[in-house]
Amino acid sequence: MKKILAKSMGVLLLAMLCVTGAVKAKAATWNETVSHKTTKGAFTFHAYLSENGKESWIYKVDVNAKKGSAKTLKFPAKVKGAKVTKLGYPEKVADYNVFDKKENYSEPRKSIFDTWVKAIYSMDGYLPGLEKIKALILPDSVKDITLGAFSGMRSLKKVKLPDNLTKIKGSVFYGCKKLQKVTLPKKLKKFSPFAFMDCGSLKSVTISKKNKSFYMKKGMLLSKNKKTFYWVAPYKSKVKIPGAVKRIHDAAFWFSEATEIRIPKSVTKISKNALYGNWVQDIIIDKKNKAFFRKNDCVYDRKTEKVIWQYDDDPFSEDMYVGCVEWLYK
Repeated sequence: MKKILAKSMGVLLLAMLCVTGAVKAKAATWNETVSHKTTKGAFTFHAYLSENGKESWIYKVDVNAKKGSAKTLKFPAKVKGAKVTKLGYPEKVADYNVFDKKENYSEPRKSIFDTWVKAIYSMDGYLPGLEKIKALILPDSVKDITLGAFSGMRSLKKVKLPDNLTKIKGSVFYGCKKLQKVTLPKKLKKFSPFAFMDCGSLKSVTISKKNKSFYMKKGMLLSKNKKTFYWVAPYKSKVKIPGAVKRIHDAAFWFSEATEIRIPKSVTKISKNALYGNWVQDIIIDKKNKAFFRKNDCVYDRKTEKVIWQYDDDPFSEDMYVGCVEWLYK
């Protein structure tokens, strides 16, 4: 009896340990009343520490090229002995749309260099001195990078994002016009289509095959099962969506430089504003597609007959879609 009881207790303890191990670690709470400063060469880093003192958040960087070379911005791995887990200026409620809880790219925010970023007014957060920075080295311990953090780094050429980063937020690299190569995080789970706005030189985007959420194919970011199309690299002017794709995600072509999009017969869902883009001039739909069709300059949903896209010389004009139907404005 004692052996049975001991065995049962052992199984129960093991189960408890497994459940405990599955519990997600709580996000750090920050002491924003005390700022800590550290200087390395041309860069001065301002940081907050977590309440338990184990993590640090670098929220601002000052650049002074007179104090040293500013070609490479290398963030310290620790501040006051606390590992760096967060980068970027504090976010505000206005950075998100309160109705659908999605990132609101049109709201003004600040970069990590304490400059204003507002895409709708072409404000990329550029600051004299940032043009000297060509390389960016981030600590592997970073788990969060705030909206618009590295906007305006116009000479930045390549960056490898930390593997522990699970979400790439909007405007993070907005206006990085010379950015050519990006390595996405191994643990990436969420990706904003606004992350690389105005990055026309971006030609190489890679992600580890071990990533469980995404898959890269010829500059296109797809879900791991290849059924959802999320984003396309800015350099691609003609985009042929892979045949296995069933859904084109929200804002997939916003701020892309695609002029032509080919949609296969497999696509059954096109999310709101998915095909909206600055440069899109032509959308070609497979004749065997049973969900959508094109007539003249308009793309329609076969079932509802609602307009999905209309060619317009000015995609930001108030007359958008008027030539097809006015349902979008009701």
